[in-house]
Parts: sequence; structure tokens; C-alpha cells
Amino acid sequence: LKLIIKALVILKKTHPNFRFRIIGDVFGEEKKFLQKEITINNLENNIEITGWLSYNDVPKKIADCSIGIITNTNEKRNTLAGPPNKLFNYMTMGLAIVTVDLPATTNIINETTCGIILQKRDSQILAKAIQNLLEDTATRKKFQENALHWQKKKFNWQLEAEKLFQFYNSLK
Repeated sequence: LKLIIKALVILKKTHPNFRFRIIGDVFGEEKKFLQKEITINNLENNIEITGWLSYNDVPKKIADCSIGIITNTNEKRNTLAGPPNKLFNYMTMGLAIVTVDLPATTNIINETTCGIILQKRDSQILAKAIQNLLEDTATRKKFQENALHWQKKKFNWQLEAEKLFQFYNSLK
């Protein structure tokens, strides 16, 4: 959250009317930090926090976004289980993706060409990547099209379910 907020403060200098949506809620010390930073940096009109949503309502909130951001740390708990679900949620809704370099996520972004991989977790680099996608409409739209294409072709729950059923049937 700190990385993203720092990037948004930088982004506001070149794109004062950007909108950033936090889907879900923020709690405890992170919530205090977020509220303080929003006030200090005059981000009240830039950041929306949806609060808790049912799983079925999440796609509606992602649908009118254009860029999805993944800034997970490269820790064991974030890499053992594979890419985060939000990657596939973003692809399903046709978002261009900006992500930090995580092994499984990086492999998918490289295969699908649907986003930008940051080589370093740095707020200025993140802000620049977002700025580039906001300004380069053609690249952003290509990433969005690629996300949708690959989600339909390979990265979707229906195809994964078929693989699982085939595996179970092979055990009979």
C-alpha cells in the first residue's frame, strides 16, 4: 500500500484527475496510514475504497478500470501458490497490468504480453509505468486486448476445471 500511495502522489503531478480504486477494505495501521496520506496529499478525489464486497460484486468494480496493479512482495508466501487471483481477475475484465517481478506472474505476463513487469519495487518506477499506460492509449488497448484473448484461450476456470476432471478420471 505504501508503494502504491507514493506512486499515486507522483502520478498526481502529471495526471491530477486520475482515479484509483481499492477493491476491498483496509484495516488497522494500514487504514490509518491510508487516511492520513489521502488527506496530506489531497487525494480525496483520486482514491475510492469500495469496502468489503461479495465475490460476485468484485468484477463489476473491476470492469470500468483500465489498469490493474500487482505489488506483492517477493516472499515465499506470495510465490509458492503461483500467481495471485487478482492477475486472473484483471485479465478476465480486460485490464492492462502493471506488476512487480514475481516468478509465476512474470511468466504469464511475458507469455501474454498484457502488461508491464517492474524490475524493481520502486514508487517512481511504478508511477512512470502507470503514466506511460495512461498516455500511450495504443499500448494500453493492446495489453487489454491481449489480456482478454489469453483469458479466453488459456487462463480461465473452465479450462482448469476440465484439466482437473481429466486428472480425476485418469485415476479411475
